[in-house]
Amino acid sequence: MPSELTSLDEIDEKLLERTFVVYRKGTGDEIKYKLRTKSTLFTIKIPQGEASTIETKINNSGFPIEIIDV
Repeated sequence: MPSELTSLDEIDEKLLERTFVVYRKGTGDEIKYKLRTKSTLFTIKIPQGEASTIETKINNSGFPIEIIDV
């Protein structure tokens, strides 16, 4: 069962360390991100204006995380 994140602050270094792939899906004025870890799928919906914030966090984490458009 996926776990829903409610804010960008929940995406921290500890979560990104366990994440190996991120699925990105644009739906209207929101973008849905699915962060896949070994045991859990985390989802978060954010406005398109904040998409650069989450992608910067992922890219600057230093972990080999692949972002896939769905």
